[in-house]
Amino acid sequence: HLKEEVENMRRKIDHLETSKRKFLGEGFGSCSIEELQKIEQQLEKSINKIRTKKTQVFREQIEQLKEK
Repeated sequence: HLKEEVENMRRKIDHLETSKRKFLGEGFGSCSIEELQKIEQQLEKSINKIRTKKTQVFREQIEQLKEK
């Protein structure tokens, strides 16, 4: 049972490392158009979340400065 668990964890780690490389712009040689489009969509979603959070932080900082 432990050997299966170790092998499952190895596969998950390999998958995560591959995904990380792709998100960092590496390892695209074996990607299909569909995979590249999916990565692009995921990156666009992440950028939108980051921009929303950045705007929220700016607003909070502006409010804090107004209070001072």
